[in-house]
Formats: sequence, structure tokens, C-alpha cells
Amino acid sequence: MKAVVVHEAGGPEKLVHQEVPLPEIREGWSLVKVMGFGINHSEIFTREG
Repeated sequence: MKAVVVHEAGGPEKLVHQEVPLPEIREGWSLVKVMGFGINHSEIFTREG
């Protein structure tokens, strides 16, 4: 599956789009398919410090 992964602190340039394995679904958990997402300005400012 595709994911946006954070490996280190920093600004939005540190968000890495990559392919990762499907997580193991445990009892009582659900796997949700996200069709879209957004990042607001305050989250970007927080990541930049």
C-alpha cells in the first residue's frame, strides 16, 4: 500500500511517499482505505518548528 512516512523531524519536504506492506490486522481492529487527506497550515508550521 502507499503511505506518507516521516523518518525525521523537519518541514513538509521530510514527508516521504513510499510503498509499505499492509499492516497485520488484529482482532478488534479495522483497515480503512483513505481516499484523500489534507495538511493544514498550522501542521506545517508545527513541523517546521
